[in-house]
Amino acid sequence: MQPGYPGAPQPTAAPAKKKSSVGKIIGGCLGVAVLSCCCFTGIGGYVGYLENRGLYTLGDEVSTVPFQLGVPQQVTAVGPGSGYAFAQIWAEIEAQQVMGGDMIMTGQVSCRSGFADDVDIMVWEQNSRVTDFTRSGDHVTAKVMVHDEYMRSGEAPQPCTVNLQLRGATLTSGNLVVRTYQRPSDRFAN
Repeated sequence: MQPGYPGAPQPTAAPAKKKSSVGKIIGGCLGVAVLSCCCFTGIGGYVGYLENRGLYTLGDEVSTVPFQLGVPQQVTAVGPGSGYAFAQIWAEIEAQQVMGGDMIMTGQVSCRSGFADDVDIMVWEQNSRVTDFTRSGDHVTAKVMVHDEYMRSGEAPQPCTVNLQLRGATLTSGNLVVRTYQRPSDRFAN
């Protein structure tokens, strides 16, 4: 008799094969590995950004003194509470710019005996040493980073002599601001 007729033997289904869970385990492990790589790459990228975003970032304010152009003035660079940090000296200025001329800050900063750094910075828009630049007609305000010292915690404060000139503008007011800036790796270094 042929299958499908009454009374004929019916074919039996082949036994179901057991599905292996090895593929699921491997797929799950690969998914976790890819997700972990993405997370660590993202975190590593962010830390890299923090380390390299520029040393001309405004740090924490330590002290402020008013200053005059062409007059040597004393400020003190102070190290961090722990690890290392950049002790930065910023000139925060308000000035009337001469029309058609470039505004250039020049001078010298000396923080360690027998060594002076020359300052020669064009003050315009945003650049690596100028931040918070605004212009309204010929009135300009800006923060200009004129010097930095890389210091270790516990290091004696460094007295610094700052003598600045401003070409192409007349200073209406200004302050010398000492700030400290730490990168993430500086906090843990000893």
